Amino acid sequence: MRALVNEAVVQGARLSTIELALAESLNAVWKQAVLLNEIPLHEARRAAADLLAIYKHLYVVPCATVAERAFTIAVQEKISIYDALYIAAAIVENAVLFTADGQLARLAQKYARVKHVHR
Repeated sequence: MRALVNEAVVQGARLSTIELALAESLNAVWKQAVLLNEIPLHEARRAAADLLAIYKHLYVVPCATVAERAFTIAVQEKISIYDALYIAAAIVENAVLFTADGQLARLAQKYARVKHVHR
Protein backbone atom coordinates (compact mmCIF):
# COMPACT_ATOMS: atom_id res chain seq x y z
CA MET A 1 0.00 0.00 0.00
CA ARG A 2 2.85 2.40 0.80
CA ALA A 3 4.25 1.91 -2.70
CA LEU A 4 0.88 2.83 -4.23
CA VAL A 5 0.59 5.95 -2.08
CA ASN A 6 4.15 7.00 -2.91
CA GLU A 7 3.56 6.43 -6.63
CA ALA A 8 0.36 8.46 -6.56
CA VAL A 9 2.07 11.34 -4.75
CA VAL A 10 4.98 11.33 -7.18
CA GLN A 11 2.51 11.46 -10.08
CA GLY A 12 0.83 14.48 -8.50
CA ALA A 13 -2.45 12.81 -7.59
CA ARG A 14 -4.69 14.42 -5.02
CA LEU A 15 -5.28 11.80 -2.35
CA SER A 16 -8.67 11.96 -0.67
CA THR A 17 -10.47 10.15 2.09
CA ILE A 18 -13.55 10.54 4.24
CA GLU A 19 -13.24 12.10 7.65
CA LEU A 20 -13.92 8.79 9.41
CA ALA A 21 -10.87 7.14 7.83
CA LEU A 22 -8.39 8.22 10.49
CA ALA A 23 -10.52 6.91 13.36
CA GLU A 24 -11.21 3.65 11.51
CA SER A 25 -7.54 3.15 10.68
CA LEU A 26 -6.31 3.92 14.18
CA ASN A 27 -8.95 1.59 15.60
CA ALA A 28 -7.75 -1.24 13.34
CA VAL A 29 -4.15 -0.75 14.52
CA TRP A 30 -5.26 -0.60 18.15
CA LYS A 31 -7.31 -3.77 17.73
CA GLN A 32 -4.39 -5.68 16.19
CA ALA A 33 -2.08 -4.64 19.02
CA VAL A 34 -4.30 -4.58 22.08
CA LEU A 35 -7.14 -7.03 21.53
CA LEU A 36 -5.65 -9.55 19.12
CA ASN A 37 -1.98 -9.34 20.08
CA GLU A 38 -1.07 -9.65 16.39
CA ILE A 39 1.51 -6.87 16.43
CA PRO A 40 3.72 -5.51 19.21
CA LEU A 41 2.69 -2.21 20.74
CA HIS A 42 5.83 -0.44 19.47
CA GLU A 43 4.85 -1.39 15.89
CA ALA A 44 1.32 -0.18 16.52
CA ARG A 45 2.65 3.17 17.72
CA ARG A 46 4.80 3.46 14.61
CA ALA A 47 1.85 2.56 12.38
CA ALA A 48 -0.32 5.15 14.15
CA ALA A 49 2.37 7.80 13.63
CA ASP A 50 2.54 6.88 9.92
CA LEU A 51 -1.23 7.15 9.61
CA LEU A 52 -1.25 10.58 11.24
CA ALA A 53 1.54 11.78 8.96
CA ILE A 54 -0.29 10.57 5.85
CA TYR A 55 -3.64 11.97 6.97
CA LYS A 56 -2.18 15.47 7.20
CA HIS A 57 -1.55 15.40 3.44
CA LEU A 58 -4.96 14.14 2.37
CA TYR A 59 -7.95 16.05 1.16
CA VAL A 60 -10.64 15.07 3.65
CA VAL A 61 -14.18 14.75 2.33
CA PRO A 62 -16.68 15.70 5.03
CA CYS A 63 -19.16 12.88 5.55
CA ALA A 64 -22.04 15.35 5.53
CA THR A 65 -21.32 16.22 1.88
CA VAL A 66 -21.78 12.62 0.72
CA ALA A 67 -24.14 11.29 3.39
CA GLU A 68 -27.34 11.35 1.34
CA ARG A 69 -25.75 9.53 -1.59
CA ALA A 70 -24.04 7.11 0.80
CA PHE A 71 -27.30 6.31 2.54
CA THR A 72 -28.98 5.57 -0.80
CA ILE A 73 -26.11 3.25 -1.79
CA ALA A 74 -26.14 1.54 1.62
CA VAL A 75 -29.88 0.86 1.36
CA GLN A 76 -29.75 -0.32 -2.28
CA GLU A 77 -26.74 -2.56 -1.79
CA LYS A 78 -27.40 -3.62 1.81
CA ILE A 79 -23.91 -2.56 2.92
CA SER A 80 -22.73 -0.56 5.91
CA ILE A 81 -22.97 3.19 5.76
CA TYR A 82 -19.21 3.21 6.42
CA ASP A 83 -18.48 1.35 3.17
CA ALA A 84 -21.06 3.40 1.30
CA LEU A 85 -19.40 6.63 2.43
CA TYR A 86 -16.18 5.59 0.69
CA ILE A 87 -18.07 4.78 -2.50
CA ALA A 88 -20.00 8.04 -2.40
CA ALA A 89 -16.81 10.02 -1.84
CA ALA A 90 -15.20 8.34 -4.85
CA ILE A 91 -18.22 9.29 -6.96
CA VAL A 92 -18.31 12.91 -5.81
CA GLU A 93 -14.54 13.34 -6.13
CA ASN A 94 -14.44 11.47 -9.45
CA ALA A 95 -11.66 9.46 -7.85
CA VAL A 96 -10.38 5.92 -7.88
CA LEU A 97 -11.43 4.01 -4.78
CA PHE A 98 -8.49 2.03 -3.40
CA THR A 99 -9.52 -0.79 -1.09
CA ALA A 100 -8.13 -4.05 0.25
CA ASP A 101 -11.68 -5.32 0.76
CA GLY A 102 -12.43 -7.60 -2.19
CA GLN A 103 -16.17 -7.63 -1.61
CA LEU A 104 -16.29 -3.82 -1.46
CA ALA A 105 -14.11 -3.57 -4.57
CA ARG A 106 -16.48 -5.76 -6.59
CA LEU A 107 -19.58 -3.90 -5.44
CA ALA A 108 -18.09 -0.41 -5.81
CA GLN A 109 -17.30 -1.05 -9.48
CA LYS A 110 -20.98 -0.39 -10.17
CA TYR A 111 -20.47 3.20 -9.04
CA ALA A 112 -16.84 4.28 -9.37
CA ARG A 113 -13.42 3.34 -10.61
CA VAL A 114 -11.87 0.88 -8.18
CA LYS A 115 -8.40 -0.48 -7.49
CA HIS A 116 -8.41 -3.65 -5.40
CA VAL A 117 -5.20 -3.63 -3.40
CA HIS A 118 -4.15 -7.10 -2.30
CA ARG A 119 -2.65 -7.26 1.17
